[in-house]
Amino acid sequence: MNADALHEGDDSDMYDVAQHGEPVASLVYQSDHGHNMELPIYAGKELCIGRLDDGKCSFFIPDSRVSKRHFRIYSVIYDKEKCDEFQPLIYCEDLESTNGTYVNDRCIGMIGFERIGHLLTHGDIIEIKPDWRFRFQHHSDTSMPQCMTQLQDQEHFADKYAISDRVLGQGQYGAVYLGTEVGTSKQLACKVINLSEAADNLAEHSSAVAGKAWHERVERAREGIRLVMREIKILSKLSHPNIVDLKKTFCSNTHLYIFTELAPGGDLFSYIDKHDDKLSDLQSRVISRQIVLAIQYIHSQGIAHRDIKPENVLIMQTDFGGRVVLTDFGFANYIHKSSGRLMSKLGTSGFIAPEVDSVDVVKGGYTTAADLWSLGVLTACLLTGYSIIPREEFTQISQNEIADRFLGAHDDFTRERWQSMSGRASHFLRNLLAMDPEKRMTADQALAHSWFTKPPTEAALIEEGYKRVIRFWRKRDEDEEVMEDLPGRTPISYANESTTTGPRFRRKLPDASSSPYFGLDRHINQKIASKRKNVLAEVNNSGARFLTSDSYRNMPNRRGVNISAQRDKQVNVEIVDGRDMFGSFSNGLSNGSQQFDMDEISLVPTKPVPRLEETIEFSMGDSVIPETPQPEAMIETQDESPPTRVRVESENDEERSMHDEVAKTIPKYSSAKVLKDELMKKRLEKEMARLRRKHSSVPSS
Repeated sequence: MNADALHEGDDSDMYDVAQHGEPVASLVYQSDHGHNMELPIYAGKELCIGRLDDGKCSFFIPDSRVSKRHFRIYSVIYDKEKCDEFQPLIYCEDLESTNGTYVNDRCIGMIGFERIGHLLTHGDIIEIKPDWRFRFQHHSDTSMPQCMTQLQDQEHFADKYAISDRVLGQGQYGAVYLGTEVGTSKQLACKVINLSEAADNLAEHSSAVAGKAWHERVERAREGIRLVMREIKILSKLSHPNIVDLKKTFCSNTHLYIFTELAPGGDLFSYIDKHDDKLSDLQSRVISRQIVLAIQYIHSQGIAHRDIKPENVLIMQTDFGGRVVLTDFGFANYIHKSSGRLMSKLGTSGFIAPEVDSVDVVKGGYTTAADLWSLGVLTACLLTGYSIIPREEFTQISQNEIADRFLGAHDDFTRERWQSMSGRASHFLRNLLAMDPEKRMTADQALAHSWFTKPPTEAALIEEGYKRVIRFWRKRDEDEEVMEDLPGRTPISYANESTTTGPRFRRKLPDASSSPYFGLDRHINQKIASKRKNVLAEVNNSGARFLTSDSYRNMPNRRGVNISAQRDKQVNVEIVDGRDMFGSFSNGLSNGSQQFDMDEISLVPTKPVPRLEETIEFSMGDSVIPETPQPEAMIETQDESPPTRVRVESENDEERSMHDEVAKTIPKYSSAKVLKDELMKKRLEKEMARLRRKHSSVPSS
């Protein structure tokens, strides 16, 4: 065979350039006789190779060993507006051919195999054996050599997993590389987090940040690592076709290596973008139903995701009905076992539920119903795109206005859009976008909704298609160890500090819209001190026993403080002049109240608080890290912070040992009074035991 046998379809290069711009890559056909033919690849345009000239193939080969539609080349564009800055990822997918498609001598697919894209790298050789050979050219591939420490770490798992120099995304403290599962040659995404660089970076930029502010930054770095570990440990317990598959995690003294499945279809946001900003009713049903299945599963495991949005849904196959998976569990956590609630205010603006945005400790926080609100907004985006609410407005309007825009039909454009929407879809959205979480559908109710179950013929086709796309998925063995410490690993240490740990601070509410494979940076944002801490700081600085009205009025963002404490008790701080210590001249400022996350209220921990010079210890085999006493969202940040409040511990070894022993026996985050009472009982028991021993040792007369 020679290059003359390869024919180009009807589309001309001039038309393609006009429609799609300049080519982003190319395939070069290499014949045995040295004749080359270059096939341009355009962003957003599929290139199909097949046997027949039927208009479906961009290029056709008259060879019986080539299937009618043999393989295709397609691209995933994450941001249309920044194609020059973020080059599209280009994939090769076998179209269930008879003879198979090979990349670098490895069969990536044929009839009977899972149909999934293979990410191409510059220089890859694509073959239809035995005669058809193409070289992929893409000079914009991003590669980054790995450091010697990483290469040494990888020697310990090189027989199972390999990491290439191809970079898929970068963060402040790491990068996402293209990886491979050695046994199956399956492509994976490998997130590599540089734990030591996180500490070094803080040290390099600490010249303008001294004292307690520096201490707080160290604490945030430590907390960021804990949150990453919590995400890993939650994912290690989950195994579902619509949850991103965590393959393996390795941890060394300096790096964390996280292997997950690669998503050849990009994220849901780019998928909507590719389909002109909205999907059909049937497409929306297929995708939304799979997300509901994922939510139903994690809720059955006692987990809330808390950041469901299009960027956190990955597309595994780009064809209609392909599998989708829920990813990015950085904000996920287990709900409280007894109350079924969570307290932290976090999520992404535009998708966060109203009860999370205004979390109320007195009302007991919020439930997993928050995820169903986010599902409602996501499904509305599937059905309407960003035509009703432009993307840039999502972070600027309230939940009431979001619901009103989608459901209120407040103008002719919205009414017209709703008239084109099916009645079942409209009813589905209304039952998800209910402001009252008690009136919102659960995941079980959403799955049983008529939008998914009627008409029966379509519902049966959707279910049949779902079973077909998940038939290659395999459940992880329950005894399979996902997390592993590398040889020689010791607990991570920050050696720059020798003071005791400081207070927890609120975290800025992030719009976590970065790469779906990387999201560590958001865990280490600056936080603002609460009003309560400002009051205590002022008292501490002045040395006085009381806070004067003048000093309170000079504090930033002055408001009366009403802190909701445990057991539904409230402590009201009322500001009066010094001459009115006992309330004869009422000058209260208690008209407003500042609501605090239950996580932030200073409760006595049931474990000893580690000193900062001690190491951050976590084991890859530990149970899931609980949510730390730190609310994770705040709209503003401020530079100044209150002085550190130091917990004073007894220097008596016996007393400290007794304290730790009692702390392990009481419920987590019990009040100081509960701990005090239990300690008193323990002391009495020990004293009684001592007296009994003394009495028994005295000889009877």
